[in-house]
Amino acid sequence: MKKIILLTVACLLLSMVFVGCSTEDTAGETDTTATAATSDTPASSDEPASSDEPASSDEKPAASDEEPENSKEEPEISKEEPENSKEEPETSVEPETSVEPETSVEPETSVEPETSVEPETSVEPETSVEPETSVEPETSVEPETSVEPETSVEPETSAEPETSVEPETSVEPETSVEPETSAPAVDPEEPPHVHAYNAEDKCEHCGEDYVDIGLVFELQDTTYQLKKYTGTEKIVIVPSKYKGLEVTAVANQAFEYCSVTDVILPDTVTSIGYYAFYDCRKLTNISIPSGVTTIGYNAFASCKALESITLPDSLSEISVSLFANCKALKSIHIPNGVASIGNSAFKNCTGLIEVIVPASVTSIGVSTFEGCSLLTNVSIAEGMLSIGQKAFFNCVALETVTLPSSVETLGVRAFGSCTALTTVSLGNGLLSIGNFAFEGCNLLTSLDFRSISVVWDAVSKTASWYAGSVIKTVVCLDGTVKVGF
Repeated sequence: MKKIILLTVACLLLSMVFVGCSTEDTAGETDTTATAATSDTPASSDEPASSDEPASSDEKPAASDEEPENSKEEPEISKEEPENSKEEPETSVEPETSVEPETSVEPETSVEPETSVEPETSVEPETSVEPETSVEPETSVEPETSVEPETSVEPETSAEPETSVEPETSVEPETSVEPETSAPAVDPEEPPHVHAYNAEDKCEHCGEDYVDIGLVFELQDTTYQLKKYTGTEKIVIVPSKYKGLEVTAVANQAFEYCSVTDVILPDTVTSIGYYAFYDCRKLTNISIPSGVTTIGYNAFASCKALESITLPDSLSEISVSLFANCKALKSIHIPNGVASIGNSAFKNCTGLIEVIVPASVTSIGVSTFEGCSLLTNVSIAEGMLSIGQKAFFNCVALETVTLPSSVETLGVRAFGSCTALTTVSLGNGLLSIGNFAFEGCNLLTSLDFRSISVVWDAVSKTASWYAGSVIKTVVCLDGTVKVGF
């Protein structure tokens, strides 16, 4: 705006100067014409119009010619003077320029209210309304707290009660409303999810009616045994009571070939029959009650998805082929109350890595761990008396074996085909070694015998005990005995 006003004032000044100049030019021309007319009058005896053409006075005397020429020159000089006088006004016209009243009329310019109306420009409040820009609080949400202008309107910001209205979060009563879960803790020893149905088919714990899911019970004097499962449920919970009487046994082949994944047995069960869960290929979890004393042979054989199982301390033996072909089984805890491990009990458990045999076990049967191709660690406690035929046959990952001094008998091919075996330590209680005991152990070149050579010589063995092996020496406490000589 200021520039426009200045340009307007400059244009007005220039127009005034131009008008003044043009007026003076007109006046100067008038003066020049008048002077010329006056100077030409004496010589106008000729033609008045010839005053413009001095060259036409050639025929006149030279002297008379000079005067008019001089008199002519004077008007020309008088002409120049007005031109000079003209120029001076432009320069001296500075009064009008200095008349800067109109310039100094800068009241209109100084009327800088409109120019100083820079509030519109300086109305940078909208630009400087940088609160909205500085309202970067929304990113650094802290400004909304610190942006206390709008936040000072702190209804919306202080409306954080909605956030702090953490009552809905703290409304954890719905979560803490765990009464229904914690409610059925009627019998502390009974899992809350195991029903006990009375004679009226009502659960003694929760009052629910008996629901038939395919469990078939058979009366045995004063108790029931689970005879058969014919249902399709994947997860099966066996009740502790049926018709008011305890369920104490799972019959032979009760779940054989079933597609169950989880089975929960009540604490009232004391025995599980043979083939009870045979070939349940999808079974991954089963709880065996602490009161179980016997589990029949092949009870869990070929349960190929079963990875782990906990056996109760009340168990007295691990029966024949109990876990045979359980290929996913990785570890097994043998309870301290077990006295014997039956034939093929863990045969072909190709996922089994470690076995710890407690001191209560006195014998390992035929082919007990045969074909356990990943078995790398075997720990046998003092108390073991005999290791059966092919007990560890074809355990191709087994590298080291230490037999306790209590072991008396080592069966035929007990460690046959253990191709990775490099070290075997035998105890001083050894009485006999079966034929081909280390057949196929191609890395085993020597045995350690923790007694003197005389005791080694007394051990019952035939010439075939080392047949099929590369054993050359037996290292005794008092020296080395050569083999085959």
